[in-house]
Amino acid sequence: MRSLLLAASILGLAACGNTTETAATNDAIVSNDMAAVDNMIADDGMNAGMGGNIATSSGAVVTVSVSGVTANSGPVLVALQSESEFGKSAGTYTTKVEPTGTSVTATLSGVPAGRYAAAVVQDTNRDGTFTIGATGPTEPYGFSGTAQSGAPAFAPAAFDVSATGGSATVALKSK
Repeated sequence: MRSLLLAASILGLAACGNTTETAATNDAIVSNDMAAVDNMIADDGMNAGMGGNIATSSGAVVTVSVSGVTANSGPVLVALQSESEFGKSAGTYTTKVEPTGTSVTATLSGVPAGRYAAAVVQDTNRDGTFTIGATGPTEPYGFSGTAQSGAPAFAPAAFDVSATGGSATVALKSK
């Protein structure tokens, strides 16, 4: 049951298909570009479960720093989830970063002030989904905030985004 709740919290991360960055900076910025929307819709398997929303040009910039990444072993999928989205969808603000090192920084723009949790998975088998095996997750994953055991909860993962922005850190853990 614990694996199912974890899967529900992260499953929508497969939707992180709106922007990919492979430059040395490892930054990915979500935009309000209609081409990005068209690419998202055309991106086979990478938009299942997404609410269809992407960041707009108004709002704050949120930076999510991710450690525990395996270089060149699949994209890192990053999602900001509101409390109502947590465990139900990828979240309104998502991106993916192709890692070239053991850490990445994802930047999401146009995020309104509020309280969010960052959910992250490294898609090591590059199938566009968060893989759950018989005994739990088979791909590295993590949440912002305080380390959690058992089924993830929003409150320990939550952080505030002000009108001027916000940041979070996530340490990926493997099975």
